Parts: sequence; structure tokens; C-alpha cells
Amino acid sequence: MAASVLLKAWKESINNSDVEVILGGLAYLNDEISWLKQEASKWHISLASVVLDDKPLLDYFRFFEPLTSPDVKYTEAITILWAVESVYYNGFGHCLEEGNNTPNEMKDGCKIWGNDNFKQYCQSLENIANRTLEEALDEDVSMTEVLILEFLENIVRFWNMNLGGT
Repeated sequence: MAASVLLKAWKESINNSDVEVILGGLAYLNDEISWLKQEASKWHISLASVVLDDKPLLDYFRFFEPLTSPDVKYTEAITILWAVESVYYNGFGHCLEEGNNTPNEMKDGCKIWGNDNFKQYCQSLENIANRTLEEALDEDVSMTEVLILEFLENIVRFWNMNLGGT
């Protein structure tokens, strides 16, 4: 999805710095993938054989598929990217706050998404999303609002799937 947002920014954005912000965010994706590979190895989990059969997980992934379509407007895509990254920053940033009982095995992951640099990246995405929403047609703003609500429903189910509820 990030690659499609980058392409949309390159084609549709009137601000050249949008592309630079999104490119900067790709480094976090690289860190995430590296960390997941390291953790999978440490816990003897083969990422090649992971079975995706949990409905909330499948729904979460399926939510993003149509967002890569050329028909999806940049406003919608960049706003969803901001929402995704902000949810991760806020969740993992909370884990790093003083007094929280974050398990040691989670702290490295929390540092990837909960640090000040990632916070600044999220704020940059928010600025871009706000700018594009201000410039967008009412119908595009409405569609973006619907997508945000869908994303929030999916992310709550995704994170609650191990709790046995929604």
C-alpha cells in the first residue's frame, strides 16, 4: 500500500515534499520487516508457512487491497496511510511510557514504532492528509471518512483477535 501511496503522491500531489515524506517512511517498513524476521527466527516461526485463516486478520489485509487501485484518490490513500501509522505510533509509543509493564520481548518492537522520529513522520503524514482534505471535493472527503471508519473497525478486530472477541 505504501508503494501505491508513493506513486499517487508522485502523480497527484502539488507539493513535492510529499514524496520525500513517504519515501522516508519506507525505512520504517524496512525496520519492521527486519524486526519481524528476527523475532520469527528467535521464536522458531517460519514466515513462509504462516497460515492466514483468522477472519479479522484476513479482513485487515483485504481492507488494504482496493486502496492500491489507481481509482483511489491520493487524499484517501494518504489519509489511510496516516491513520495506519498513527495507530501504530500511539499504541507502541504508549508501551514505552514510564510505568507501563511492557514485556521485555516487546520493547524492541515498541522502539521501532513508538520513537520520536516515527512520531515526527506521523505528524508529517497528518499535515499532508489535512492539506489534501482541505483541498478535496466534499464527496472525496466523505469517501475518506468512510474509509477511516472501515480502517478503525478492522484494526480493532485485528488487535482483539487473540482476545476471543471484537
